[in-house]
Amino acid sequence: MFFPTGGIKFLATSIICCSTFALATPPRLPPIASKPSSTLAPPTPAPSATISPSPSPTPIPASKREKYILTCQEVRIRTRLFLDLHLLHKEFTDELSRRSFAKFFELLDPERIFLTSEDIEQFRPLEDRLNALIARKNCSFIDAINALLLERIKERSEWLTLLIAKTTNQKLGNQSLADQPLAGQPLAGQSTTKPTWAKTRLELDSKWNQRIETDTQKILKSGFSGAISERLFHRYKKQITHAANRNRDELYSDFLNGFALSLDPHSAHFLPLDQDEFNSRLGNPVDNIGLTFSDDNDTITIETITKNSPAEKAGTLKIGDKLTSIDTMDGSPVLDPSTFDIGKINRLIRGKKDTKIKLTFIRQANETIVVVLRREYSKLKSIKVKSALADVRGHKIGLIRLPAFYTDLECRNRMLTSCQGSAMEVRSELDHLRENRAEGVILDLRNNNGGDLQESIRIAGLFINNGPILQIVDRTGTPRIQMDPDPRISFSGPVLVLINKNSASASEIVAAALKDYGRAIIVGDTRTFGKGTIQVIQDLSSPIAHTREGMLKITQATFYSPNGQSTQKKGVESDIIIPSLTENEVETEAEKDFAIDWSEIPPVPGFKKLQTNTSTEVARLREKSIERISKNQAFQEMINRVKDKNTHTSWKESFADENLSSGSDFQMQEAMEILADSLQG
Repeated sequence: MFFPTGGIKFLATSIICCSTFALATPPRLPPIASKPSSTLAPPTPAPSATISPSPSPTPIPASKREKYILTCQEVRIRTRLFLDLHLLHKEFTDELSRRSFAKFFELLDPERIFLTSEDIEQFRPLEDRLNALIARKNCSFIDAINALLLERIKERSEWLTLLIAKTTNQKLGNQSLADQPLAGQPLAGQSTTKPTWAKTRLELDSKWNQRIETDTQKILKSGFSGAISERLFHRYKKQITHAANRNRDELYSDFLNGFALSLDPHSAHFLPLDQDEFNSRLGNPVDNIGLTFSDDNDTITIETITKNSPAEKAGTLKIGDKLTSIDTMDGSPVLDPSTFDIGKINRLIRGKKDTKIKLTFIRQANETIVVVLRREYSKLKSIKVKSALADVRGHKIGLIRLPAFYTDLECRNRMLTSCQGSAMEVRSELDHLRENRAEGVILDLRNNNGGDLQESIRIAGLFINNGPILQIVDRTGTPRIQMDPDPRISFSGPVLVLINKNSASASEIVAAALKDYGRAIIVGDTRTFGKGTIQVIQDLSSPIAHTREGMLKITQATFYSPNGQSTQKKGVESDIIIPSLTENEVETEAEKDFAIDWSEIPPVPGFKKLQTNTSTEVARLREKSIERISKNQAFQEMINRVKDKNTHTSWKESFADENLSSGSDFQMQEAMEILADSLQG
């Protein structure tokens, strides 16, 4: 299948979810000459600490300096590619220009801590002209906005350094830095969820004052006994260094992502490192060298070393070793990890199998350890399917937790028919549970954000003998029916699907299909996330030139259940609600900017339910659940936290226990009781 894109044809070679195509690359312009990334000059040192970017590593010879992928011409090409494939938008209109303008500023300063509304107003005359500027290959506005951002970062750095000087590195006890007269008073009614732009510099000072107050109180509550000012400003130093050290590719990629987000919440632009991270999550993530890191202020240290990994086999590393430099050994500059967050460090460390990376560490007594590790692929245990068998009132209940719809991308790209993935592993666990005489099964899709489309179709098909699983509608408007590819049924007994507001995309395909067939009762949060769109991946790398130039993720279609219902914005509603902390803490699709609207289409012709969970039976189970929950004191305390809109206890606490039937997991415990009620009749 080919897609016309500005006269160049791209071959779709694989489909992933919610649906993705890996595409060949167009011809590319040669890379422009490299130039140093913007840096922030250190302000005048204060007695206790300074807020300034970390010093750069040893200079790299010009022949090995980073070369950039994105020119303004390339930005123009990539915006056009987005529009050639997008479900709704075909032209870079004035409205998209205005949206892109706003999103670009949000990406440059996501916490709204450097720029003000007054700063943004300086560029307001360009708001509906970005389309015309990009069409003329004029990206000077990107550089001008970045220049102002760097100026504001430098000013904020000096402001914070002055504040350090006034506190003289004292132990503050119950007095926080926000009590100092320099910053002014906190803003009344400042949002704690979505950040807003301060109108003026004075308001931004107040916003920082509130930020410092909040961070100080967190440190005090943690029992920290050292100099709070040092701890705080190490934290701010990293933020400032990261914000100030965007290279040209990262800056232009932020603009492209701003443009992508003006189309819908799920279109995106990826540089090569981000692409590696995305592919790794989708293709059954890998633990390349066997190290995980923790971030304590300005120090990145080894947190764990995986058994039998390249890191362990090296024999020289220990937990607690401080990472001081990263050399990707591909000609790029040696990097200082203290300027990056953990996410970026992980992306830098990942890479192709059998390639090498050089890491430098410091141990106590200033002992330096340098290791060169060869990357190896291994599955991460955290994303694998897990199962367990529980006894509830004399009934054997099988539990399956599916954290992601992963697949073997290399196998799929070779067009092989039998590829390892989540569907094959779920089938294996169902076989095991059936052999151990499980009477019913709970499929736990909580916090499963989706993944591969074909894996979701196969998993839904494990519970039916044949029939349609979903319908896909692209910009042509014609539904394409996706059928269960395997007539075998892996489990024919009662099924509950446990969901929450983090269950999205492929999870919603499975939940909606099984609900339409009457094959499962949906329990958990009030509804799922509400993502009913399908994305395609356009890989921009050149296999001929052996260059890696990133990729685009573009929303190309919407999906519908066999009964013609979309999950977009509305999600899949639970038949029986079991409250949880995710009710308050998850921003769902309906709350996102520029989300595509809900719609519906006719059911698949001839579609019929396989069996019926009657409304009377569901009502009976619901009444029993409500009564049980009302008598459970611990559950009631949790419900009160859900009702309290100011509660910010992390829902992740519920999923820290590897035990699938943990007593602290209220939703799972109640789901087992509901299934036991169903089995007892």
